Amino acid sequence: MSDTTSPYGNNQNLHSRVRIPHLQQMKVLGQKWAMLTAYDMYAASIFEEAGIPVLLVGDSASNNVFGHESTLPVTVDELLPLVRAVSRTTRRPLVIADLPFGSYQATPKQCFHTAVGIGAGVGCDAQVLVWQDMAGLRTGHLPRFVKQYADLRGVLLGAARDFADDVQTGRFPGPEHAFPLDRAQDKNHR
Repeated sequence: MSDTTSPYGNNQNLHSRVRIPHLQQMKVLGQKWAMLTAYDMYAASIFEEAGIPVLLVGDSASNNVFGHESTLPVTVDELLPLVRAVSRTTRRPLVIADLPFGSYQATPKQCFHTAVGIGAGVGCDAQVLVWQDMAGLRTGHLPRFVKQYADLRGVLLGAARDFADDVQTGRFPGPEHAFPLDRAQDKNHR
């Protein structure tokens, strides 16, 4: 999507939050938009910097944050702190919060008429992915609709192993990572 043709502005206008009318205008113009899940300030700020216009604090937090086997056990009360963290640390993206399964029922007339696809094909107005899937954090079988854009699991695994090795061999912390203690303080802490 070109910054110059986007209804929600360009990167010069970073303080204007994307709103539903912006997405509706994009639909009218035939422009598709991307959405990623975000559950914390780091992911949210990275995705904002990448220009992702919509962040979803989804019930997928049940699997990806809280360690459940499915999305069903998560509650609204568990999602609220995640929504607050993502909203508080971003200025630009529209933040959407899922209602956990069964917490709200809508009639077909009440449904929003813009379709966001997650495995629904190319005819949708937007595409969403769970960021851990998109970034290659998850192992095992992935749904067909997931495209991995990185191997974040491999990067984190390597960094954690390097850290553990540096600690075990005494390479970390080095003098540049420590605060000097004077001899009196040093004796009191032994």
